[in-house]
Amino acid sequence: MKKGIILAVFLVLLGNICAFSQNSSVSGPVFELSKEKDIPLLVSGAVVCAGGWAANKYLSYPDWDQTKRDSSGVNSFDWYFSQPYSKTLDKTADVLMYTFAVAPAALSFLPDADWKTVCVMYLETVLFSQGLKEGLKAVGQRYRPYTYYDDPDTSYSDGDYVKSWPSGHTTTAFAAAVFASYVYCEYEPDSEYKVPFTAACLAGAASVGVLRVMSGNHFVTDVLSGAVLGSACGFLVPFVHKVNTGLARKSSRDGTAKLQIELYPAGAGIRVGF
Repeated sequence: MKKGIILAVFLVLLGNICAFSQNSSVSGPVFELSKEKDIPLLVSGAVVCAGGWAANKYLSYPDWDQTKRDSSGVNSFDWYFSQPYSKTLDKTADVLMYTFAVAPAALSFLPDADWKTVCVMYLETVLFSQGLKEGLKAVGQRYRPYTYYDDPDTSYSDGDYVKSWPSGHTTTAFAAAVFASYVYCEYEPDSEYKVPFTAACLAGAASVGVLRVMSGNHFVTDVLSGAVLGSACGFLVPFVHKVNTGLARKSSRDGTAKLQIELYPAGAGIRVGF
């Protein structure tokens, strides 16, 4: 339990680093789609996704006779948190992850949101995050923690025992959580629910990562890698769709044009203008 609490706190902090919000009033569209931007994104995302799944499915995997492996090759940090397999925690993580995977669709019902824009951005997020994590699993071929314990009660089909890195459940959960947090905060910049909504999303995603470790399916570094990968996809895809991303042309008090670059990491504004 102590290990789980420590890991949960760490993941929530990591997620907060990846969550960005802007504290300004909404004026006009917040995100926009364009053929020049979205056709290449959708095509490349589909290619990445198909390539990742194909590599994961058709690459050969090392043999394992389902006997306990020697843990001496596992680094001390990962081994400290490792656990034997738990079917109950494994299935719980499945339910939570699938809930996260579909939840961002609810953002389409926000008053200022355009449902098509939200859905296309989230589709692109899913394509890139899933494709990249599948490709990395195929290349990484890392044995899962349960292979280092006696009598693991789990499946060995499709080489799953050697697909530990990165954590796919955590990638999916953080992609959805950061996407939802960022999009919500941009559509509702003055909402009093921004902080609790973001905290709830990130805490939920972190709990998926904790469950994957506690169920014996992943090492901590697998989960942290998945959190970073998912967070990056969940933030970058909507970020590139933001109207006037990073640039705003405003007028100064004397009426002359003034170009300002505005960045708002986690709500703290940094402004450079001339």
